[in-house]
Amino acid sequence: MTIAVRKMLVATSKYGIKAPYPMTAEYITVHNTLNDATAENEVKYMIGNNNEVSFHYAIDDREVILGVPENRNAWHCGDSSKGDGNRKSIGVEICYSKSGGPRYEKAEALAIRFIAQMLHERKWGIDRVRTHKSWTEIGVRRGLSRYVKNCPHRILDANRWDDFLGAVKKELDALNKPAETVVKPVYKPAATSGTHTVVAGDTLWSLSVQYKTTVANLKEWNGLTSDSLSVGQVLSVTGAVYTVVSGDTLYSLAKKFDMTVDELKKANGLPSNELSIGQKLSVKGKVAHEPMQAAPKPAPAPKPSPAPKPVAKKKLFLPATADTWRVYPTNKAPVAGNEKGMLAPKKFGGLTYEILKSRGNHIYEIQTSSFGRVQIFAGPGTGAIIK
Repeated sequence: MTIAVRKMLVATSKYGIKAPYPMTAEYITVHNTLNDATAENEVKYMIGNNNEVSFHYAIDDREVILGVPENRNAWHCGDSSKGDGNRKSIGVEICYSKSGGPRYEKAEALAIRFIAQMLHERKWGIDRVRTHKSWTEIGVRRGLSRYVKNCPHRILDANRWDDFLGAVKKELDALNKPAETVVKPVYKPAATSGTHTVVAGDTLWSLSVQYKTTVANLKEWNGLTSDSLSVGQVLSVTGAVYTVVSGDTLYSLAKKFDMTVDELKKANGLPSNELSIGQKLSVKGKVAHEPMQAAPKPAPAPKPSPAPKPVAKKKLFLPATADTWRVYPTNKAPVAGNEKGMLAPKKFGGLTYEILKSRGNHIYEIQTSSFGRVQIFAGPGTGAIIK
């Protein structure tokens, strides 16, 4: 789905201050705003003042806003009027980076998808994406910049630039697939299957917009206790998904769910009346988290007991006193040299994660927005708290 852009363009009378040169872009430059304003407020402030500071796009957790036309330069890279950053790159500001947290994570996820979209539209590769810092490093060497700017600070401080580029590349590769593979998606849209398979960049908010529902509904339909999603996770997006069992027919299911056979076929894109055991169908009524029984019974059969989840319901708290905390891939031993990255509890005033699995010896699996599902050591003496 193409990401829409809202325009709040700087007045042409201010081009002399904000965008004095025509530009044919060759790069995309990533920034963090270093404050907690929305995209709309970022752009309003930029186009409303008379400072020689400007950028093209601001992205928050909800939308993308264009403030300076792409065919004009902007002052966002600190490498003067002679530097390629200011003269040849499109500036993208990711909002909410001062405090971070869920809003920032959603803004970064949307920025990843939008940057991939821009690369795809221009037939560019991932090599066209740069950091603000990289332009100032070049600028200092050439005498065009006064100092090296640590931007985008939240990505660089967590040593996540390679992960950020990897996420953009994954989105770009998906967009660049030949048409014949694109029309065979992993999941069907809400109108045909009632389910959605989570891909990189998806959030509950973006899915609620895509499927014209609410975050609260999505969480209720899928038994979610937090806003966290995992790539590959299958979600109900219509409120009811039924799994076909032996003996089911379209006629019997239509009667059971107060629908017609034609409604069932249309809702699920069925070309015939044939059904397969295990097939998932979108139906009316309350969501069915478990397959319904083929034969009616006086009282609903007790659902099979799910796997014990005493650990999954526990929370892991990383204290704000810890500057960093190592995390490790789930397929490698959690020892020095195998780190996947570093969390930064101090920068966020502490971090909280749901424990997905206990591996023993105080090793736990958690889901992070930056590194995906990882292992973490949280034993006595580390300051970590488990409740």
